[in-house]
Order: sequence, then structure tokens, then C-alpha cells
Amino acid sequence: MKKIFGLSVVLAVLAIVPATADDFGAVISGGGAEGLAGFRTDGGTLTYWIIAGGAGTPSGASIGGTDLNASFSGAGFAAGSVPFSGSPDGMTVSLGGSNASGTVQLTAEGGGGGGGGGNENDPIDTGDTSLCDPNVALCVGAGDRFAVTGTFENALESGDLIPVKLTVDTGYFFIQSGGPDNIEVFSKVLDACVINGLYWPFFGGLSDQGYTFRVRDTTNGLARDYGNDLGVLFQTTADTLQGLPCDQ
Repeated sequence: MKKIFGLSVVLAVLAIVPATADDFGAVISGGGAEGLAGFRTDGGTLTYWIIAGGAGTPSGASIGGTDLNASFSGAGFAAGSVPFSGSPDGMTVSLGGSNASGTVQLTAEGGGGGGGGGNENDPIDTGDTSLCDPNVALCVGAGDRFAVTGTFENALESGDLIPVKLTVDTGYFFIQSGGPDNIEVFSKVLDACVINGLYWPFFGGLSDQGYTFRVRDTTNGLARDYGNDLGVLFQTTADTLQGLPCDQ
């Protein structure tokens, strides 16, 4: 669980159910709670995971007025499911607790995870299990397991993004012409294997340039692609529902 509470977000809500389920996600803010929200419904059941840390422990959660009967323990972890009729799309999630209350309205996200962005297909089998080259990729994870590469385009130029590693799990990218002081995108890959059997890629951009990214697992060659269209302000990507599998 140490990896989870190292997240920069304060609250994340996840779910694991069959692929036929509907996915819903949003950003939580207000009353000291900030982070991601994700739910899935299947067969009249709403399934949820809640992980919190840094802003107090929630004492309860409800959606559309339906109490989730969430029981929190430790540093703020709850998991469960409740009967639910209809669609939660557009309904309000309410979180209560000491310095951890907040509300958010849910919108359908199509399976990309709480902050958006995942490839809806299976991971790509690139067949490339070579070691991560820090000269061309952001090498993150234990043993530099993941190679994160990126390209950019703007009105004047296009090319490869240059990686800079900050911590074991985190780094950023810049454009050669802008220099290392002009950061374009932050990225990290977190170990959530004990939570839902996945590694979670995250991206946070600081402009509206066009970007493409690939996160490659050097142990098995599997990869996922992410991106941002030119002219669109970069939306935070938090692929917590698909990610990359821990065991292959």
C-alpha cells in the first residue's frame, strides 16, 4: 500500500467488474478532498474501491443519495458493492469525513480511468523486451521496468520529447528548443498490483501542444499508447482501470 499513498492525489475511487459493466469517472474536489473517482455498474450492482490519504479519512460515501455503506480503515481504504438501479451518469457523489468531504458529478468515461486517457483495446504486444534506454525514454518503476517515450508537435516544429528522471517512479519531458527549464509533461507509473493487479500510468501536461506517448513494459513487451491533440489543453491522464498488467 505504500505506493498508493505516495500518489499526489488525495482520493481515488476505483472499481473492478466484468468488461460488460459501464464505467464512470470524474475528478473530486472541495472540502479538502481532491483526486479521482471511478465506478462501474453491472447487473444492478455498483462496485467501488476507495483509497484516501493526506486529507483525513472519509467517514462515508454516497452516490445519488444512495449510501455506499463504505467502512474505512487504516489510512483510508474501503472496498465493496451496493445494489443500484439506473445509471449514475450525471448523479452526485458525496464524501463525508474530517477534512475529507467533497462532492462531484459523475460523467461516463468509457473505461479510461478516473482522469481519462487509457487505450480501450488490449495492451500492444510490441515484442520489445530490451532494457530501457535513459537517453531516449523515461525509465521508471523498480529496476527501470517501464520505458516511457513521447513525441510532440506544434505550429513550428515536431520531434521527440526529451526525458528527465526525478524519482524511481516519476519524471518529466521537455522540448530541445525550449530547454529543460520549460517542462512540457510530467509522468509516472505506479505499482498498484496489490490493489487491482495493474501498473498505473499517469500524465500531466502544461500546454496545448500535440503529444503522443507509449509506456512499454520491458519484461514482456506489452505497451499502451496515450496522447493529446494539438490545440487542446492537456487533460490529466490517470489510467487506473486498464494500465499494464502486473503478471504476464
